[in-house]
Amino acid sequence: MRKADREPPVKPAMPPGLEHLLPRFLEEIAKDINVLQGLAAAGEAAPLADLAHAVRGKCVMFGEDVVAALMAELEASAAVADADEIEHLLKRTVARAVLLGVYDTP
Repeated sequence: MRKADREPPVKPAMPPGLEHLLPRFLEEIAKDINVLQGLAAAGEAAPLADLAHAVRGKCVMFGEDVVAALMAELEASAAVADADEIEHLLKRTVARAVLLGVYDTP
């Protein structure tokens, strides 16, 4: 695990007025990660890249740069990376999402 993935997370820098949506954002990210893992296990590269793109967009909107960067990497490599590389990216994403869980209430 990389240092940035282990450190206590900085609260995502979301636009003012969206703070009340953070718990829902975290729930959606958890669900998205489960779907991403299923797509990866099934070897579904195109849907994996598409969902990674959508998740990246959500993360950018909520100021979550670490998961956004991981999703950009996943999107770019979905069709060319081997299963171990994809799994590694998803494990890093899960680890970061777990850390963000400290912000489950606004």
